[in-house]
Amino acid sequence: MFVFDQVFDENVSNEQLYAEAVQPLVDAAFTGIKVTCFAYGQTGSGKTFTMMGSQKEDQFVPGMFLLAASEIFSKIEEQKWNLTVWVSFYEIYCGKLFDLLNDRKILFAREDGKQVGLGESVECVDRGTVG
Repeated sequence: MFVFDQVFDENVSNEQLYAEAVQPLVDAAFTGIKVTCFAYGQTGSGKTFTMMGSQKEDQFVPGMFLLAASEIFSKIEEQKWNLTVWVSFYEIYCGKLFDLLNDRKILFAREDGKQVGLGESVECVDRGTVG
């Protein structure tokens, strides 16, 4: 048996999907909750388009990442908060975990009974550690 929070058909726009499924995660993050936006599906099902968006000829369609980042940094700027934003960008493919912010370096998920972590950390040039 599978349980879903929401299901969207092929006619939903990225903006509609963002408003329904991702924007509440952004709000939750600002209350101190750790959030994850996860896309799952078979090859060719639209995950990359949905998450990354697309630019074709004169039409730009923003993806979930751009919409979320825009809202996050707008909120920080509006409130004049001094916050550090931590971002991870991973791909799980054929049972392997790749760090997409570090040249697709293979990572290893670790669990010690108390928490799950990753076997790699990435040093960002001017913002500190990301990972």
